[in-house]
Amino acid sequence: MDAEQPDRDDAELLKRAAAVLREIVDRDWREQTKPVLVLRALCSLEERGRPDGKDGWYAEDIAKVMAEEGDKEAAVWVKEKGASVRVRNHWKTLKEEIWPSKDTAEDSALHRRFRDEEMRVYAKPDKESGRKGRPNIYRLILADLPNQDERQVESTGAARHTELRVRFSDVPEIEYLAENISIPKIFQWLPVDGLAMRSWAGGVLLAGVTLSGYLLVLLTLLWAWLLIATPNTLAFLQHAMATLWLGFLAWILLRRWVQLVTDGVAKAPIFWQPWSGFDENVLELRRDPRGIESPKIRLARYVADCPLCGKGSGRSAVRVESGRIEFFGRRLVGRCTHAPNAHVWSFDHISRRGRFLR
Repeated sequence: MDAEQPDRDDAELLKRAAAVLREIVDRDWREQTKPVLVLRALCSLEERGRPDGKDGWYAEDIAKVMAEEGDKEAAVWVKEKGASVRVRNHWKTLKEEIWPSKDTAEDSALHRRFRDEEMRVYAKPDKESGRKGRPNIYRLILADLPNQDERQVESTGAARHTELRVRFSDVPEIEYLAENISIPKIFQWLPVDGLAMRSWAGGVLLAGVTLSGYLLVLLTLLWAWLLIATPNTLAFLQHAMATLWLGFLAWILLRRWVQLVTDGVAKAPIFWQPWSGFDENVLELRRDPRGIESPKIRLARYVADCPLCGKGSGRSAVRVESGRIEFFGRRLVGRCTHAPNAHVWSFDHISRRGRFLR
């Protein structure tokens, strides 16, 4: 039900949808980058309501709201009249890189959030390009949610994972949804469907990790031998520190790859993480049960709703993080954004199910 100029009923619905989208951005989107802040400001404008006869907002309007909400750079844009170019550039990043990873056609966490608010439509960003010297107009439009209710989603997930789903006892469970990921363009050589280990790129990666690991292990053993043969206390302490340092480097380099081989899933290295400062992406090792196709390393991100936080304004996202010392046997767990130490769930990347660990 996309519409350029909403009537009165649609205008009220757009206000509500804008409020929901802003809440989603604030609570669930960790990548609070400039493009996301542009969307957040646009949601605030649409939530206030458009003046009569206005079908959207100019870049200056968005920059002013960003400045009101504490963005010092946006305040400079307004002062120097440079909002048009800056907002346009950040809008391009939002539409081409960030929004497609959120507004997915299958198992979309964004769509589920709007369904939790008992809405049949959702808000999405839209732009009308300026013509004959007129500035661009930015706005939110209403779009119909995919025609599937929660029962259909759950039954589809059950059918897909019937054979693999772990049967837990009668305790609260969560279902993880796969989100599209965005990583820096310089590292986007990793194929979307996974990196085949028998390919040249997979071979280079495997050889690099293996050789680096062997080198560090040999150096650690060398320093350990020197430690045994040391003639005095000072030399002993020097070689002991060098041995510990090299052993630590070997552990940092190899631990995730060892975990990937043994557990089939591990936290992704830093260069395969978003630059928003959050370590959420995981690596999966998918093997062909028939043994015909090459094993593949796949980059993924999972998120779920925390049932203990409830729906609506109290909801929270469950994201995959380290099990830490407490859950050392469970290398990865799902932690609630609101209560990361109290609301902890198991994580199974195959069945995409999790049970409450408290």
